[in-house]
Amino acid sequence: MSSHLAYRMLPLLAVLLGLSGEVKAFPADPDITLAESLTQGESTLNDMFREVEELMKDTQHKLEEAVHQIDNESVQDVDDFPPNYHNESSTDSKAGNTSFHTVEKIDKVTDSETGATFFSKTVITSSSSEGGEIEHECIVNEDCGDGSYCQSGLLQSKCLPCKIQDSNCTRDEECCEGHLCVWGQCVERSIKGGPGTICEYQSDCNRELCCAFYKALLFPVCTALPKEGEHCHDPSNPLLDLLSWDQEPEGPREYCPCTNGLSCQSHGNTRRQ
Repeated sequence: MSSHLAYRMLPLLAVLLGLSGEVKAFPADPDITLAESLTQGESTLNDMFREVEELMKDTQHKLEEAVHQIDNESVQDVDDFPPNYHNESSTDSKAGNTSFHTVEKIDKVTDSETGATFFSKTVITSSSSEGGEIEHECIVNEDCGDGSYCQSGLLQSKCLPCKIQDSNCTRDEECCEGHLCVWGQCVERSIKGGPGTICEYQSDCNRELCCAFYKALLFPVCTALPKEGEHCHDPSNPLLDLLSWDQEPEGPREYCPCTNGLSCQSHGNTRRQ
């Protein structure tokens, strides 16, 4: 762990340990001086940083071993093939109501003059439901045709037809052309940056709006600035800034700052200035 990262973590660790009672601002034992108490606290933090660093090194070592093992297996597979080799095989499997068809192509070509070897292995998978509709795998939306989008899943990503008006959505790409995902539903003739549209940064929203997480949707949308009596973002709260030190400064907020003419009080509600 770099010293820069360690110092950035130091305030947060100090707060957490202070809440748990493991770090004291003053020595509990009257026989222990303040300097000795601070030295003990520094030693405890150093031990924690050392344990974290050792854990990171151990994880990195295991990852390197796994990559080395995969590389060795790949080299061994290539050497097992003759100098010039081509093979294409297919397998079929089924999970629930979905059938999967996988095609594996292996090509190995060796230059007779230089001895250089060129090897490639390609795996193509397609799936179909019981109704006979073929679902193609994808990585990005561009892998799918017009009128469809790439639905990413834990085990498989596939192309699905775009969603029409009033259909539930979690991103704009799911909605058909001319629609945007607004308050979790596909809406036609919507304007990006307006109320309820999906955002990643504060600059994605129009004036008088702020990019904030909407709990009912579980993703950030452009939201109106809070009025009097509503929850708000308190810029004077150092604990909130400390806990969000690793987030983008212009990223989504939990609460928006107050509208003009109002200030956010310590209890998190707006109040007239």
